[in-house]
Amino acid sequence: MGHLKQAKISQNLGILAALLIFFSAAIYYFYQLNLGAVIATIILSIISLIFLNKYQALASDKNPDLTEKADTKQQKISKTAIIYLILLAAAAWELIQGRSGRPLISPWEVVSGHFFWFYAISSITLIISLMSARLTQGTKLILISGHYFLSLSVAAIVYKVGYGFDPFIHQAAMEIINQAGFISPKTPYYLGEYGLIIIIHKLLGISIYTLSKFLVPLAAACFLPKAIYQLFKFLNPGDEKNNAINFLGTLITITLSLPLFIVSTPQNFSYIFVILAVISGLTRQRKAETLIFSLAAAAIHPISGIPVLIWSAWLIFKNHFQKLKIKFQKIISALILSGGAIILPLALFIISGGKITNLKFNLTVLGTTLQDIFKLAAAGQENWLLNTTYFIFYNYKLLIIALITAGIIIFYQKKQTKLSENGRHAIRGILSINASLILAFIFSTQITFGQIIAYEQDGYSKRILNIIVIFFLPFIALAINWLIIRISSQKENLLKFIWLSLAVAFITISLYTAYPRFDKYFNSRGYSTSIFDLEAVQKIAAETKQPYIVLANQQVSAGALKLLGFNHYFKTSKDEEIYFYPIPTGGTLYQYFLDMVYKSPNRKTMLNAMDTAGTDEAYLVINKYWNESGKIIAAAKLSADSWSVIGNNEVFIFKYKR
Repeated sequence: MGHLKQAKISQNLGILAALLIFFSAAIYYFYQLNLGAVIATIILSIISLIFLNKYQALASDKNPDLTEKADTKQQKISKTAIIYLILLAAAAWELIQGRSGRPLISPWEVVSGHFFWFYAISSITLIISLMSARLTQGTKLILISGHYFLSLSVAAIVYKVGYGFDPFIHQAAMEIINQAGFISPKTPYYLGEYGLIIIIHKLLGISIYTLSKFLVPLAAACFLPKAIYQLFKFLNPGDEKNNAINFLGTLITITLSLPLFIVSTPQNFSYIFVILAVISGLTRQRKAETLIFSLAAAAIHPISGIPVLIWSAWLIFKNHFQKLKIKFQKIISALILSGGAIILPLALFIISGGKITNLKFNLTVLGTTLQDIFKLAAAGQENWLLNTTYFIFYNYKLLIIALITAGIIIFYQKKQTKLSENGRHAIRGILSINASLILAFIFSTQITFGQIIAYEQDGYSKRILNIIVIFFLPFIALAINWLIIRISSQKENLLKFIWLSLAVAFITISLYTAYPRFDKYFNSRGYSTSIFDLEAVQKIAAETKQPYIVLANQQVSAGALKLLGFNHYFKTSKDEEIYFYPIPTGGTLYQYFLDMVYKSPNRKTMLNAMDTAGTDEAYLVINKYWNESGKIIAAAKLSADSWSVIGNNEVFIFKYKR
């Protein structure tokens, strides 16, 4: 009974997190998120959880294939598992040793090569541990979660200041909500993540900065390994040998997901609940859990929430409205399933501004995306290790397509006969929803987002592709399951060793390529926000009490958001509000910065920028790593009123006054 109790606690934690996300978002949208609202959210969530358990709306399936029998003997952790934990700790220590506050293109610039040896060998011992009969299901899942968490936390650990740009925006927004209870304007997205982080912050006192960095890696590591394992159990019920296959399948599947969860943004966070909704809808007889996860996804980001809400609606309809005539069942099912093709592009159209002029017939994005997916790319001729690494990286999307295709073939040839009628209906529903999502993707590529810079125009449509892949997850699992069964049936130990080596290589390569890189094959180009950027922001803020603007790159702007928040806006003559540092997704000041660094850092451009904001003081910040920085710095020294330097010539600050 211990295992069942542990599973129930784990299930309740996931549901409680989803309820906190949903209720906090709803209360915040209609009121605010002060201390009283946090208390109300917690009370509503706990009462709802008690109610759902009391009426068995969340009861585990009675299918014996989905639960393990209680252990009859006390099982001890194996020596291999202990070695694994030691190696994983050594890998984590290497990451900690590599922590840096300087501007980085890649975390691998400062992490010792020893890390990859520890990581690879720990992966070998993890695989051996997962095949061991001595370890319980719970222990194996904990081992997988530890491996997954470390894999997802490289950026959070290595980058002292932070990784990416969007997390700084969200952190600044949450700091204001935490202090004032709300931030204007209120939007119907991001609220679920904001609410959960602020609740944890107020309850436990953990800083919003720390929670923002580790939320997605920690949530993914806590919830996804168990959910994906349940998916494998559903698709592959069997004996103890098959159970080991299910754990190996779980490890390979979560490895494929690494790029989705290495950074904490609401969109990435919402993908966790999309996965939970898809899997619970397939594996659970009762659909309340699926609906709750879907509501949580919608509360975090509508783009993720709309498809799973449609999925939930379809499942609930199939479960509770079977008494309707078949004719009406088919009509209603078709309306529900086709909703994604209409509602999702409509939501994106509204986000774009809702103007007819934003709709343009353009097949460029669609053609580029399809070419990117289906093109078989060669790596190069550097060395065998980089060749292998980049052959896998360049063809990662093609590998996903191959797994999905193989999974669909396997399902229709063999597996569908082993599933219940409800299971077969659910998988057909997944195929139907994905058909509508593919149409939604095509429609969304025809929408232009005026507030977003040109090279990020396809960002929203690519998110739909991620959701499509998540809905195809059962078929990916089927293909992986089929492959592992074939490998395990090999009698030659040498062949098994070769496959083990390939699996470890794939896991390690996937980790390496999930993060930005700077090697002989690839240059991610974007630098991280550094301690020098923060120092520059502080120096400028301390230098004057007059209103001012700063022209700088996005890393410095991220530093301003982190240190100074959103409290510095100017209203232009066009009644547009602009932040006093450039926001690179299309902000007015960013174009002035581009003119200063790519044309000429002349005084006229800076005066035009000051006129736009209505200020008499402005600063230009140039980082040493910027392309042709020496030339820009020399020219700026001639046009500026004064200038100063941060660090060992890391950042140059130029001051302009009217």
